[in-house]
Amino acid sequence: MMTTLVLTLCAVLAYSESLPAMNALQERKGCVDFILIEVDMPIVNGYEFLSFLNKEQINVPLISKLLLVIYI
Repeated sequence: MMTTLVLTLCAVLAYSESLPAMNALQERKGCVDFILIEVDMPIVNGYEFLSFLNKEQINVPLISKLLLVIYI
């Protein structure tokens, strides 16, 4: 599922799955300002996603959400 929220001079593309997001990034290589990702994603994990960005030469700032659990 894709959701697009358009704000003033800004478009937000939100994907619930990594493969459609990767396809969108390939189509919009020069139009992406930053990427917000979850490290623990189904199908393609965050590390594979980073490898994809490197391979496709998509060089934009990346904000990653990582859940850190500490057991005491």
